[in-house]
Amino acid sequence: MKYCFYITALFFLVIIQTVILPCFSLFNQFYDLMIPFVIFFGMFRPARESIAVVICSGLIMDTLSGGYFGLYISIYIWLFLAVKWAVKFLQLRHGAILPLASVTGVLMENAILFGAITFLGPSGKANFLGSGTMTIQLVWAIFTGPFFLMGLNKVYCRWVRFAEDIFIRKDKYNR
Repeated sequence: MKYCFYITALFFLVIIQTVILPCFSLFNQFYDLMIPFVIFFGMFRPARESIAVVICSGLIMDTLSGGYFGLYISIYIWLFLAVKWAVKFLQLRHGAILPLASVTGVLMENAILFGAITFLGPSGKANFLGSGTMTIQLVWAIFTGPFFLMGLNKVYCRWVRFAEDIFIRKDKYNR
């Protein structure tokens, strides 16, 4: 049932990011919604069950982005590994750290995208026009990132509890 939640949440976030958010001009410069999803896996889920979902998220975003294939897979894997590493040393589940985790995720993604565009782009020159977009994305991440992380964790806990209640009750009555 956990993987059913992961797949549902993944497709829900992809639909929101690719279909719903572009319809509103307020969200034109919104950050990648997969960042809180990957951070959620790094903070709250074990690596064994997370890595396949993180790679699948990157694969889906790579196919939808139209950019260099493998770029989002590498971004999400590096972000996941960074969060897993930070969890060992910091207490990241604290509410005050959540905005920092979201902002760091947006900074990491923008830095990797900037590096890929700079080194793999046709002219090989950096374009600094994205700095305004990055600032707006960081502001969005500060205010909405913690809510996405806490919301994903609460929905996940309720989903698992609901699924366990259904299957445990079914087992009790079948005996």
